[in-house]
Amino acid sequence: MDFEQLKHFTSIVKYKTYLEASERLHLSQSSLSKSIIKLEKELQVQLFDRSKRYVTLTKEGETFYEDSMILLEHYKQTMENIRNVHHDRKHLQLCSLPILSQYELYSPIDHFNKNQENYQIHIEELEESQIQEQLSSYSCDFAIIREHSVSSSRYLSKKVAEDELVVALSERLPLANKNVISFDDIKNENFLCLPKHTYIHNLFLLEMNRHNSNPHIILHARMESLLKPLKENKGISLVMKKSLDLYNHPHVITRPLEQPIYSSVLLLYKKEYSKLVKLSF
Repeated sequence: MDFEQLKHFTSIVKYKTYLEASERLHLSQSSLSKSIIKLEKELQVQLFDRSKRYVTLTKEGETFYEDSMILLEHYKQTMENIRNVHHDRKHLQLCSLPILSQYELYSPIDHFNKNQENYQIHIEELEESQIQEQLSSYSCDFAIIREHSVSSSRYLSKKVAEDELVVALSERLPLANKNVISFDDIKNENFLCLPKHTYIHNLFLLEMNRHNSNPHIILHARMESLLKPLKENKGISLVMKKSLDLYNHPHVITRPLEQPIYSSVLLLYKKEYSKLVKLSF
């Protein structure tokens, strides 16, 4: 048994299918399957219940998964410790939502890396659920998140940006003639929404529910995939203004809500890095 086999096994559990895991690992499905079969033979247990349609762990598999995650975390820490001995600067892990560009947060990170002799920040872009996992295990040193999207009482926080929820729509839509838009104005519109797992989508649903509206959603997609249907007047979106401004689409405009809704972007950090944060952010 080796760490590669552990990565193969935990990836299948994480991504829930052999296909998705093999694509993420850049392996063929047959190679991945052979690796798991070999691992089961070495352990002399069956890790997956193959009578089920979807990936399901046996009781032995559940126990082995918990132990595997601990071993992989120790392995990751060991490799990082070795790298830190090899290099003069300690690498600090920053987990971030893919929002650094729109809030101009690369600049303070670059400033930090150029001016700190003993530390170097490494950025890893992750989804909200993945960042929550990192925070829960106290694995990352810093995190860039939207306020209320994830939580962790073990980290301190600092506001580094603010944004406003706005209505994005085609310039040809009659609503575009309004200076501000109310929830009553949009209750009968078709909605083009960000992915279901995002905080912004959940905020949208919360506000619609608060205004007694049941939105007719026709699409869930990433921001870049919403632009074309927005331009073609297929529906409207509620998005963060600076996130949309990043794309600068000539035929998609924004209008503020009658009752403004703001959202802060926070830097979470471990207490021992308080002085570093004060100097750089």
